[in-house]
Amino acid sequence: MVFRAMDDEIEANLQNVNSNEPHPYYISYLVTDAERCHIESTRGSLVVTNAQPEPVRDVQTRVLVGDNNFNSDYVEYETESIENRNPFPLDNNYNNIRLLLSQNTDGALKKALRAYADKQRLGKPQNLPDRSSLWVTNLQTDNPYSKLNQFLLESIANELSARFEGYSLLTQSGAQIDAYRGDAYFKASDGVQYRQPVSLIRIRVYAQTQTEDGDALCDYTDFFFQDIQELEDRESELSAVSEMAERLYELRAAPIVSDVYEGPVMFAGTAAAQVFVSAFVESDANLVARRQPLHIGRNGGKNKDKEMSLYDKIDQMIVHRSIDVHAVDGLTAFEGKSLIGHYYIDADGMKVEGDWDIVRHGELVTLLTNRAPMEMKHQSNGHQRLALRKGRLEAEPGAGILKLTCHNQLKEEQLMKLLRKRARAEGYSNAYIVWKMISENEYLRP
Repeated sequence: MVFRAMDDEIEANLQNVNSNEPHPYYISYLVTDAERCHIESTRGSLVVTNAQPEPVRDVQTRVLVGDNNFNSDYVEYETESIENRNPFPLDNNYNNIRLLLSQNTDGALKKALRAYADKQRLGKPQNLPDRSSLWVTNLQTDNPYSKLNQFLLESIANELSARFEGYSLLTQSGAQIDAYRGDAYFKASDGVQYRQPVSLIRIRVYAQTQTEDGDALCDYTDFFFQDIQELEDRESELSAVSEMAERLYELRAAPIVSDVYEGPVMFAGTAAAQVFVSAFVESDANLVARRQPLHIGRNGGKNKDKEMSLYDKIDQMIVHRSIDVHAVDGLTAFEGKSLIGHYYIDADGMKVEGDWDIVRHGELVTLLTNRAPMEMKHQSNGHQRLALRKGRLEAEPGAGILKLTCHNQLKEEQLMKLLRKRARAEGYSNAYIVWKMISENEYLRP
C-alpha cells in the first residue's frame, strides 16, 4: 500500500510539466513505520514509561528542481529549512496517504523553486555537478529483529537501577532505555526503491554524587543493542553498574588536585575511542564529506560560506604515519561483539562493498561521500545514512563502521614507561591517564 501510494504520487507530479519552466525532475519519499518507547527507572522503580510501544509513522519528502548538473539542493536559509515534513497517517488508507504525500510534495516543491531561483541569482559555491548518478536498486528486506517487549524493557530498567540502592551517598541515579524498531520504505523517481529494517536499543545508566566540598561528580555508561533478545544475559551490564557506583565512591574520597599540570597525558580505554570519534567523526573537519551549501541570510543576500577544511587535506598527512583508517561498513561483529552501525545499502539506495582505505599511513586518501559530487570523488561511496534524531529517522551524510589500525603497537607497560619518561623530562613526578571523558550536562541527556 505504501509503495503504491508513493509510486502513484511521483507519477502524478512528474506528468504534464512545462519543460520551458523550472520543474521537478527528482522526487523521493522516505517513510518509516516503527514503534518506539522511552523508559526511566530509579532505584528499582519506574518513573517514566509508555503504556505500550508507541507507533511512529513518518515521511521525509524531497523534491529537486533542475537537473543533476544544477538543481535546487544545498541551499540553506537563515530562517527556514528546504525540506518539508508532516505527520503520517497510522492507518493504511490509500486516499489519506496520497493526500498527505500530495501536501508534502506541494510544500517541498514551492521551497525547491525558491531555492533554485536564489541559486541561479547568487551562484553555487563550487563548480561541480549537484548530484551524481546511481545504479537503480530494488531491495526488499524482511525485518529480522524481535518486536519491542514493553514488560521486558521495564524489568531491565528496574533491575539495572536497583543496583544503586545500596549506595546512599549517590544524589541521583537511574537507568534510561530508548528503543526503536521499524522499517524504512524508500521510493524515488529515478527508480530506486527499498525496504530495510531499522532497530536500536540504547540503555544508559547514570549516577551522581558530591564531594565534601560540594562539587558534583557524575558518570554514565551506554549500552547499545539491535535486538531485544541480546538482553537475555545482562550480567556484564549489571557488573558495569556496580563498578560505576564503586568508582564514584572512590573519586568522592580522592584528594583534590590543585596544582596546574601541563605535561603529557595518555588517553586509554573509552577515552581513546572518544578522542578518535571527536576528531574524525564529530568535529567540523571530519571524515564525512558534506557539500558546502549556499547560505542565504534574512535579507536574501549570500552569507559567508562555512569552512570545510578537510577537503583540501586529501593526499596530506592528518595523523601519525603508523595509523590506518578503513571503512568496513558490512562488518557485523568484532571480537564477538555485535556492531550496530553495519549496513549493506545506504539511504540513497547505494550498495556498500568491501573494505577500503580512508587514511593510509597517516595520509588522507578519500572521504565518506553520498550523491553530492566532490572534487576528489564524483560518485557516492554509500554514506548517506539512516540516523535516529530525537526518536525519528533522518537521512544524512554519516559514517558506518570505521576500523583504526596502528602499525607500531606498544604494550601497556611500554606505554606507561614512555609516559613516565616524558613527564620526568618536563619536570613532573607524575603523569595523567584519562580513561573516560564525562560532561556534566551530557550524562542525563535523553
